[in-house]
Amino acid sequence: MTGPGGEIPAVELAGLGDDRARLAWLRQAYYGLDGRWYLKVRDRRGAGEAQEIDEDVCRSLGRLHVRVWCELTGVDRIEDCRTLGRFVRDVFDSLYGSWEDAFEVVRDEPDVWELRHRRCTIFDMGAAAGYGTAVPGELPGCGGIRALYEGWVRAAGGFTVEQLPAPGEPHGVACRYVFRRSS
Repeated sequence: MTGPGGEIPAVELAGLGDDRARLAWLRQAYYGLDGRWYLKVRDRRGAGEAQEIDEDVCRSLGRLHVRVWCELTGVDRIEDCRTLGRFVRDVFDSLYGSWEDAFEVVRDEPDVWELRHRRCTIFDMGAAAGYGTAVPGELPGCGGIRALYEGWVRAAGGFTVEQLPAPGEPHGVACRYVFRRSS
């Protein structure tokens, strides 16, 4: 429903009176939706098909992230790994509120940009969902994260990404991702 003049009236939701609260609520709703549709597809079609669809959706989302980021920032093309790193930090700032909470930058060079996740939310969620003996990097959501990053580098063009276990972490739970300029 629109107000006079066609504008959409502001809606005040209980407890969501400021932008930070609304953004936190939207993030939580997004992640809830992501997990719920995966579980519904898994229940109806099996884990293999659910994983395949999740990865396809995440790759597509990655391409969308790059396109919209370029439009919003005025960047015509991601030319080097430092710019790709700026993009990754901006995406994590939007999704998590702060990229510093999600990962640390290990390398920041024109041809190589590497991040190390500080924690693994996917592993924590997997353990809570009963995947207690799961191997890090092989949980259902791990393929989605890899596919998202693949979508980023495909959309940016001229880059590769590789997932590595983080050295010194128990079971390699916190992953590292190395982005390289390939052309």
